[in-house]
Amino acid sequence: EKVKVIYNGINPWEFDINLTWEEKTNFRRSIGVQDDEKMILYVGRLTYQKGVEYLIRAMPKILERHNAKLVIAGSGDMRSYLEDLCYQLGVRHKVVFLGFVNGDILKKLYKSADIVVIPSVYEPFGIVALEAMAAGTPVVVSSVGGLMEIIKHEVNGVWVYPKNPDSIAWGVDRVLSDWGFREYIVNNAKKDVYEKYSWNNIAKETVNVYKIAMEMMGR
Repeated sequence: EKVKVIYNGINPWEFDINLTWEEKTNFRRSIGVQDDEKMILYVGRLTYQKGVEYLIRAMPKILERHNAKLVIAGSGDMRSYLEDLCYQLGVRHKVVFLGFVNGDILKKLYKSADIVVIPSVYEPFGIVALEAMAAGTPVVVSSVGGLMEIIKHEVNGVWVYPKNPDSIAWGVDRVLSDWGFREYIVNNAKKDVYEKYSWNNIAKETVNVYKIAMEMMGR
């Protein structure tokens, strides 16, 4: 009862940008996503902790159900290993490595993607999840750490098992196969990120903690 948790946050409106259908299509084409492909996005460092290897290993199963392209935005010491893995699995033509991105390009990536997958093995919080939620893009996350606190399964996103390509493929299919479900979790996610994880709300919660502490000291 002596602990109050105040979460990390973002400015949701920074990622909630307007892109016309034409702008979105042209942007997707510019990074190698064809008009008939679903765009699966991963944002993060290319390290073991982030679990991107397991997302790549899920691609053959995902491609059995969906014509999709995986776009990987991030850099790290596993890149050459991950590229080799794509060749071994026969999916190199379905994976785009963009390297590190930020700013407007990152915001356009979130807005243009059909789904964002966060396959972390370990994750203390999960800012990427908040950014995707603000952009109105559905999220599939490993059921680990802080991601389990941000995402409620089948309410504002989907949980999958960490280090489990079959589970990741199931989660991606769950979202891409059901438009109504997709809209439901996107709407809930956007509401959550504005109400719980905006810096305005975090500032109010912080002020409130100080008020309570001052009242207790004054007793």
